[in-house]
Amino acid sequence: MADDPPLPDLTLRRPLPAPRSLWRTLRWPATAVVILALVILGWRYGWPHPVETWTMRTAPLDQTVGGPASLDATRRAKLSSRVSGRVTEILVDRNDVLSAGQIVARVEQEDLRSTVTVSQANLQAALRTVNEAEANLTSGRATLANAQSAFDRQAGLRADGWVSRASFEQSQACCARATRASPR
Repeated sequence: MADDPPLPDLTLRRPLPAPRSLWRTLRWPATAVVILALVILGWRYGWPHPVETWTMRTAPLDQTVGGPASLDATRRAKLSSRVSGRVTEILVDRNDVLSAGQIVARVEQEDLRSTVTVSQANLQAALRTVNEAEANLTSGRATLANAQSAFDRQAGLRADGWVSRASFEQSQACCARATRASPR
């Protein structure tokens, strides 16, 4: 026995406690919340509360009713204007009786006046263009008549041998150019 190996130290060890479940941890606070909820619900719905009462009786029905609404006319009329623009004056009121052709509103005239002024200026420019075209037409006709007359004279003189062939052809070309350039 003397030769036996020494025994390890014997000590008593306690086993580790089991981990606590979530339910064991929250058991008491959850119970307190449930009890508090039951007390509040019992107070709210368990005891009667005073209620305001009204006595009902018959009465005549009131025919007027107030509230938001829209009213639509049974007869409609369409209004139109010959020109568009900003309204400067309204000459009628609500529920006024109107007749055909009656002036209902006035439209701002400055835009209309400027439009008339521009139109008149455009008309004057167009008339000047027409006059210029008529003057060009008259000038073209005169040039053509002059070239034709010169050509006829050159043709007569060429037949008699008084004009050179080059002069005759030049007169012929001038007449052809005047014919092409003249308005029809």
